[in-house]
Amino acid sequence: MRFLAAFFRPINRFIPWHKLPSRPFIRLSLRLWNLPALRYDLRERNLYDTSRLPARPEPPGYVPPTNPIGIPLSNPFRPVAPFNP
Repeated sequence: MRFLAAFFRPINRFIPWHKLPSRPFIRLSLRLWNLPALRYDLRERNLYDTSRLPARPEPPGYVPPTNPIGIPLSNPFRPVAPFNP
């Protein structure tokens, strides 16, 4: 994977992945080979686990917003629980 990332890194600086040429044969498509390399670079440099960040406390007197029917909207001061199937 490092080889692919190193190969596509200079290309990705100038040409977006969706503008790379695609061929009729899926094995020869530069777009297809570029996506795992791009994902590798993003994981190495950009993705951070935000689930452990501290939540902001609610200010005094804060009333959660509701829609016109009265259903409460999501609270920006409390993190949303992760999805557990």
